[in-house]
Amino acid sequence: MGRLRPYPRRMTRRLALAAAATLLALTGCTSKTPSATPTLDTVLTPTAAPTGAATATATNSPTSTPKSSPATTAPPTGPTILYFRVKTKPSCPSSGPGGTFGGNDAVLEWEAVNVNQVFVSIDGPGLFGTYDKKSSQSFPFACSSSAGTYKHKYILHTVGGGAEKTQTIELEAKVN
Repeated sequence: MGRLRPYPRRMTRRLALAAAATLLALTGCTSKTPSATPTLDTVLTPTAAPTGAATATATNSPTSTPKSSPATTAPPTGPTILYFRVKTKPSCPSSGPGGTFGGNDAVLEWEAVNVNQVFVSIDGPGLFGTYDKKSSQSFPFACSSSAGTYKHKYILHTVGGGAEKTQTIELEAKVN
C-alpha cells in the first residue's frame, strides 16, 4: 500500500475558512453591524463531491422562525361596565363670614356594553332613574345644615344582555 500524504496547507486553510463561515452562519453573525436581533444572511450548502470544502450561497430571506404576533384580547361578552367614575365631586352648602355658598351635585359618567340600558340607585336598592349605556349625569347630594361629613352611595346597574352587573361609587362632602 502506498503512503498516506497529509492534506496540503491550502486544503487545511480552506477547511478552516469553511468551518469558520459555518460557525458564523449558525450563530447568526454577519459582516454587517451587529444588531439586537441577529439575522442569517448566508446559508452554507455542502458540495456533492467530498472535497472537504463548502460553498456559500447568499439569500435575502431569513431562515429563522418568525416571532409570534402579540395576543389580542377578545371583546367582552355579556353585560360589562367599562367605567363608572366621578366627573365632578359634590359639595355641601356652607355659610360663613363671607356669605352663604350653595352646594354642588355629584356628576357621574359611565359606559356599559352588551346592555339595553342602565339604571342608577342612590344609597341602596331602588330606582333613581334609567339612562343610556353611555352617559354623564348630575345626581343630588343631600347634606344637612349640621356640621359633619356626609356620604352617599351611587350604584350603576346594567339592564339586558345577561346577568345584571353593578358598580358602586361612594362620595363624601363636609359641612363646616
